[in-house]
Amino acid sequence: MRDFRVRTAQTVKAHETGRFCDDEECKGELFDSIINFGENLPQDELEQGFTNGESADLCVVMGTSC
Repeated sequence: MRDFRVRTAQTVKAHETGRFCDDEECKGELFDSIINFGENLPQDELEQGFTNGESADLCVVMGTSC
């Protein structure tokens, strides 16, 4: 169990978590990695997915949008 809220954004398309990196040299703001309905996948990840899918012998698909 987490001892913190994963997401504190007030709007659907906001990705701020309200948390910061633990690395003392960074301390950058952390964002979630969720792709909400109406948002596009990042182009690099989308292209890599197509490339991997074309070379796969088997694709197992899970999720509510199947």
